Amino acid sequence: MTGLKIEKEAGKWIKRNGYQSAIKKYMGYPSLLCISVNFIAAHGVTNDREFQTGDVVKIEVALNHHGWFGDCCGVEIAGTGDAASEKLIQVSKGATAIGIQASQIGATTGDIGFTIEDYVKYHEHRVLKEFTGHGIGKKLHMGPSITSFGRPGTGDKIVENMAFTVEPIITHGNPSFVIEDDQWSVSMVDKAMTCQVEETIIITKSGPDILTR
Repeated sequence: MTGLKIEKEAGKWIKRNGYQSAIKKYMGYPSLLCISVNFIAAHGVTNDREFQTGDVVKIEVALNHHGWFGDCCGVEIAGTGDAASEKLIQVSKGATAIGIQASQIGATTGDIGFTIEDYVKYHEHRVLKEFTGHGIGKKLHMGPSITSFGRPGTGDKIVENMAFTVEPIITHGNPSFVIEDDQWSVSMVDKAMTCQVEETIIITKSGPDILTR
């Protein structure tokens, strides 16, 4: 299996269901999906590399449906992964889940970021602070920024009907990165594994509602 094969099938589904890709050609991005493998943390340009057993494969899709946008990222291991990769994925899922749980009316973006980073650090991993979640709705990227670090009580106040993404990127290595020659793929300097799980949520009186499930 390759990223290009996945993208081809995804393209058929997107077209058949009346959606449009929100990321292809966005600021010049060349692919329909972002498929980031192993030490590629984000914005991986789709290619024809065959997945290998143990690869940590992150697939991000952002869609436009009648002028409304959604953005999400899921992760799978190709075949069987090692214990470190399995833990990385579980910590990543937990970081996103706890960030969503912290997204309550009256909280702040600093509360969300602090909660995420505190959880990730407790499990001996690190967040990539340069990448954030974002407001979403009639545009793909809007305010506020939803960081994966912060100080409680700081930042923007969370209010009812606010919609945004929660999408920490984590690694069990050093968080330093470079941009690959394709001008998009975010590559870890130490080649350590990375993971990202992203959801789009909307804030309601009864709590956060996940829109991308």
